Amino acid sequence: MNIAAKNFNDSILKDLPKPTSYIEEDGDVNFEWYLNPRHILSVSVSSDNFVYYAGLFGNDSLKDSELFDGKFPETLFKIIKCRF
Repeated sequence: MNIAAKNFNDSILKDLPKPTSYIEEDGDVNFEWYLNPRHILSVSVSSDNFVYYAGLFGNDSLKDSELFDGKFPETLFKIIKCRF
């Protein structure tokens, strides 16, 4: 697991649901919150400290990225709290 992904994993707040995780072919680590095929959030953490995320929530979708500064991203916190 890359250092950024380990730090991201450690930053996940205790009151959030736990994601599943796996290592991608390129070495990035993916964290996934899943309820069903139309309700999913996928977060990829790269070794250069970027967090890339995409979500599908019924007919709504989102896709974005941001620099991971060691603190769990507020944007992701809000998405997870509202949707999961």
